[in-house]
Amino acid sequence: MRKYLTFYFLLILFLVCPPFSQAAPSSFFKIVWKDGKAWFVSPSHKPFLSMGVNAIDDQSYRAPNDDYYNPVKNQYGGDLKAWTKGVFTRLKRWHFNTIGCWSNGALTGQKFPYTPMLYISRGGGKWDDVLLSVFTDDFEARVTGNAQQAAKLKDDPFLVGYFLDNEMPWWGDYGWRSEGQKTLLEKYALGGVEDANKEALKKFFEDKYHQDIEAFDDAWKQNLKSFDELEGPVTLAVKTRKQKELAEEWAGVVAERYFSVTTGALRAADPHHLILGVRFAGEAPWPVVEACGRYCDVVSVNHYAKGGDIDQTLLDNFYAKARRPLLISEYSFSAMENQSGDPNTHGADVSVPTQKDRVAHFNQYAHEALSLPYIVGLHWYEWADESPEGRFDGENADYGLVDIKDHEYTLITQAHAKMNLIAASVHKKSDIALPQAFQEPKGVDYRRADAGMTVAASRNFLKIDKTAHVDTWGDNAMGGKAVADTTTGVIVLDYVTGTGWGCGASIPSNVEPLIAWGTVDLRGYNFLDFKAFVPKDVTFSVYMSESGTAAPAMPASQYSGQNGADGESYSFPPFTGTGKWEDYRVDLSELELRNSWGNQKGNKILDTQAISDVQFYLPGNQGAGRLLVKDLVFRVK
Repeated sequence: MRKYLTFYFLLILFLVCPPFSQAAPSSFFKIVWKDGKAWFVSPSHKPFLSMGVNAIDDQSYRAPNDDYYNPVKNQYGGDLKAWTKGVFTRLKRWHFNTIGCWSNGALTGQKFPYTPMLYISRGGGKWDDVLLSVFTDDFEARVTGNAQQAAKLKDDPFLVGYFLDNEMPWWGDYGWRSEGQKTLLEKYALGGVEDANKEALKKFFEDKYHQDIEAFDDAWKQNLKSFDELEGPVTLAVKTRKQKELAEEWAGVVAERYFSVTTGALRAADPHHLILGVRFAGEAPWPVVEACGRYCDVVSVNHYAKGGDIDQTLLDNFYAKARRPLLISEYSFSAMENQSGDPNTHGADVSVPTQKDRVAHFNQYAHEALSLPYIVGLHWYEWADESPEGRFDGENADYGLVDIKDHEYTLITQAHAKMNLIAASVHKKSDIALPQAFQEPKGVDYRRADAGMTVAASRNFLKIDKTAHVDTWGDNAMGGKAVADTTTGVIVLDYVTGTGWGCGASIPSNVEPLIAWGTVDLRGYNFLDFKAFVPKDVTFSVYMSESGTAAPAMPASQYSGQNGADGESYSFPPFTGTGKWEDYRVDLSELELRNSWGNQKGNKILDTQAISDVQFYLPGNQGAGRLLVKDLVFRVK
């Protein structure tokens, strides 16, 4: 009788307790908060910080040459299994615990945590147009179809969570904030006729302007008779601060729809696993971050910092807006001294002189990041160096833990191994408190004349002759370049904007008195006037930089300029060419701090006592042409 009771007991136990392969919901990674700190918890119920590596794979699919990392072919004689075994041996020796996204499929299903990339809304159009049709039925259908790739993974307890996408163009053209790009609002306004996208935009403006078309027309310099006209293509130009605020708000509306649809479809296909966000490219409009927090379990951010110091204010604000744990989904440092011959001229600007410098910057960054209470992991970018000849977009950086011949960088891998061992302890012992509120960015301004100081009504900035100096620059990897000539009494700028971020020219002053070569004191002046011939419909912007300006994220001493200037750079609302000579005016009160150049931690004041140059910038994808400029004059009024 006892053996029958035992049989029935085991039968009941089997029925109510499914075998591990069926993975009950409690057997998956989840998020917990303990003592004010965020953690992943593993299926074995242990606290877990995801210390991962991105792109553990060969690079043949993205390098347009033969000089790239392809170890299965070049070092392992075609033996994928041997390379895979070697990868796991290294990962365990270096104490990494997660395979990051874009990694070889042979590395999954090996009882090792991993974080796959879904690209859940891509397909059916241009890659960069992924956010331009989120209100349509086609978007829903595409997302639902793409989400099915998760169904086959839904019972895998080693899957930490999914990334929905990477560095999506929330700012308009790109995933990162930069000057000269068209916003999502401008792109939706130019979109199709009487479709769901235009209906959503029309409703947005109707609500914002309380059905008052005259108020809309006044704000956007339009002459519409009805909001119904927004159902056709309309050209809007985002220039003023208020317009920029509305553009970011519209990006939030797009994000609300995007995250609602994508996370809903993914959870229907796989209700067990975490959703790790979309790997924001450093920054995103704050309404987008808020939407991400409403729908995702974790907010992922690709956060590079050349100087080694994290931007804690930025990351605190991500948490304050999203109220979710943060995963640093990309970070890295590259060295000019490297085994692959990488020149580090394209890619994230995080290059340092030597491999020892690389280790020092890594240690500083990782300690600072792991000390933040809302951080749940760091994913290094990437496994192997890029080709010295550049990948498909020109990136040619020494990001790797191994070089293109599969030889490891001993100093950086040893540093990772030590950091990975103490990561949980650093996180647990930190006494940094959770941020309680969003920190509003300090408003920017420009320096006026000191009390009692008088200046002439106008001041010439440039004498255009052979002594005038014009530095040109461009996104050479994507075809952007410019050539300048000053011998005709006019600045002649022949340009090719290319398909990347574009090109431009920097112009220091040559009109005395100067406080240093090219640097002029412009206190007391409020406007820059100039004449220009710009091809019709070509967009261009004017920048001004202070003495001491340099690339972002440099040591503070790098930005020490003349007359107390601190090396910031500022942009102003863009202009559009008419195909004829026009008078243009830059109002210094409309300035915005640039994030792509200059000191990001300065006084947020355009230090007019030491202006080092005026710059003309042409965004990419505008073809080739000629821009003419003359009569650059600063005026009091």
